[in-house]
Amino acid sequence: MGALSGGLQPTKGSVTTHPKLRVGYYSQHAVEELENLGREDPTLTTLSHFGKHAGPEYSEQDLRGILASLGLRGNVVSEVSLASLSGGQRVRVALALALFDSPHFLILDEVTTHLDADTIIALIEELREWQGALLVVTHDRYFMRCVVEGEKVVSAAGEGSEDESSGEEDDAVRPPGVVYRIMKAGLHKLEGGMNQYKALVEKSLARRKA
Repeated sequence: MGALSGGLQPTKGSVTTHPKLRVGYYSQHAVEELENLGREDPTLTTLSHFGKHAGPEYSEQDLRGILASLGLRGNVVSEVSLASLSGGQRVRVALALALFDSPHFLILDEVTTHLDADTIIALIEELREWQGALLVVTHDRYFMRCVVEGEKVVSAAGEGSEDESSGEEDDAVRPPGVVYRIMKAGLHKLEGGMNQYKALVEKSLARRKA
């Protein structure tokens, strides 16, 4: 992201993108950053902040529609300071900022941290329908299994959220994504996906106990 914005550059190789590429980025620090903005300016609301980010081509009705689609409605967006929102509400604000311009490439870094189980499942279901490129950085194994590897989504009540025929059809047209493990030595592809990651963690824990 630093390379795309003219900041930090890779230590090896280079980053080349299409000039019209649109990237949506959710930072793992998004919730804290929005809270800090709200503390610096107590008058800053979700609607005013979103309006500054989106630009004049978006009307207030447009902005409210986008925010409403993420569960932010009414006085919450126009009268409540960013600093007074809950963690889950600020996640929704950050997602609105990442998604509003229909990005080609969506990067989500620890997006589930402040979300409840039902909201995580709703986000999983939407991401499974995402048509652009997707990069997920997460410690949430269930989120990774469902979004990247295509595992069937189970609701908080323990029931499947999609019927069998729908799931089979999705699996047939959408191959699973690739899982990597981030370590100090670099990025390592896990051919066995999350099952391999689980085995590596269990092996590491067994060594520590020994």
